[in-house]
Amino acid sequence: MSILGRWLRWRGADRGTTSVVGSLMTVVIVFVVAGSVGLAGLTLGEEVTTSVSDPAPIPHIDVEPTLDGADNHGVAYLRLVHEVGDRVDGQSILIRDSDGNTVTWSDIYEGDRYMRGGESIHLDGYGPSDGHLNCLAEGETYILVWQASNGDSFVIDRITLDQSPPASSLDECRDGWPPG
Repeated sequence: MSILGRWLRWRGADRGTTSVVGSLMTVVIVFVVAGSVGLAGLTLGEEVTTSVSDPAPIPHIDVEPTLDGADNHGVAYLRLVHEVGDRVDGQSILIRDSDGNTVTWSDIYEGDRYMRGGESIHLDGYGPSDGHLNCLAEGETYILVWQASNGDSFVIDRITLDQSPPASSLDECRDGWPPG
């Protein structure tokens, strides 16, 4: 008999008790590890599900003010150019003025409903496409917003006109379309 066996007998230890305790400890550890892995798996699944639904697009839109109204019957306008970035559904890009009037990129753009790099629109507050927006005037603010199908939104750009267009341009805008 080994020295350890003699020592355990001398102390009155029973070998059967140690194997039962060891088995119980193993079962408890297995349940704790299984529960932790299961909880981590469920949490990871939720994060993947929510992060995949409608990621915000990253378009770069350049704003070119044309206050003299060249190529627009003398009426001042803002030309918005989708320089680079993701192809975006034009119905999900909202243009809102300082009074809360809203149109979509697709309402103004004459091509298909998707905006791609190099495509542009112009805002002047006239006509059937963007006539619901306020006319260009000093201090007027336009906000470009991307709206997801689930209702979430993200501000792409905020444009405030810091110069006043010619008075004739503002008068034309208030009188209605077509100018002249």
